[in-house]
This record gives sequence, C-alpha cells and structure tokens, in this order.
Amino acid sequence: MIANQVTIVQELENRVRNFRRKTQYMWNWSCDVCGDSKVKLHKARFYVNKKDDNLLCYCHNCGYSASFIMYIRLKHPDLYSRLSHDSFIEHANVMFDYSTIINRKGMDDTILQKLFYIDKYKDFSQWYAYLKNKKILLDKKSMEKLIEVRKNIVNIL
Repeated sequence: MIANQVTIVQELENRVRNFRRKTQYMWNWSCDVCGDSKVKLHKARFYVNKKDDNLLCYCHNCGYSASFIMYIRLKHPDLYSRLSHDSFIEHANVMFDYSTIINRKGMDDTILQKLFYIDKYKDFSQWYAYLKNKKILLDKKSMEKLIEVRKNIVNIL
C-alpha cells in the first residue's frame, strides 16, 4: 500500500510548486490547499510523512492535516482514482472467501467449472499455476473438492 502512495508522491513532483524530498519517506512542497505564500514563492510548508504504514500530510501555514489518500482525493482526483484502483487490485485476493463459495450447499459443478476455469487447462499443473498466479488461495478441503470436480469434467471430455 505504501509503495503505491510513494509512486503517487513522486508523480506530484511535476504538479506542485517547490517539491523537495527530505528523507526516504518525507517530502515537502508549497501547499495547494491554502496557496502557501503567494508573495514569497520559494516557501514550502506542506509536508508529507510516513507514520506506521500510511502517509500523512500537514501544512504549517494553514493547519491542513489529513491522510495522503484524502489529500489526493481532494486536490488530485485523477491520481486518486489510479491509487484506489491499484490498491483494489493489490488487495482483491483477500476480499473473497473462496472456501465458502466452493463448499456452499447446492453449489453445482458446472458453476465451479466456470468460476475457477477448471476446463480451460488440460494439464493439472497449468491449471494449478493459473490459480496461484491469480492469488486464489484455497484450504485443503476446498482444493480437494475442486480437484474432484476437475476429474469429473476431464472424464466427461
């Protein structure tokens, strides 16, 4: 998550005034919330720092304080949409509990076949590699059921 935020911060270099990287996880630039010193253009009082596993923002001029994600959402919506998409892709594999889907009462083999692309690969090792590549993590009981469904499908074909 923090890696996606850091790449967004680096892209802000060309969009904000007086961008400087202070340390590995600390940057500052002129605040675009308050305008930060329209008279003295060299001043930069907006800071982004890492705390735990998040980036936080603070302006020493206007007192604006928020998470970096909220700042991006407010001031750079195009970057926010990309950041939210990237974080969804990164965490999508943990959003679903596959074992409840597989072991649901009344779940038909043809539905499982379509959901997990069981008939797409002739070779078991290719199919298993596909599941691992898509980050589909299954417990032993669910995997055994999918293997049984796969055997039934392969025998029919």
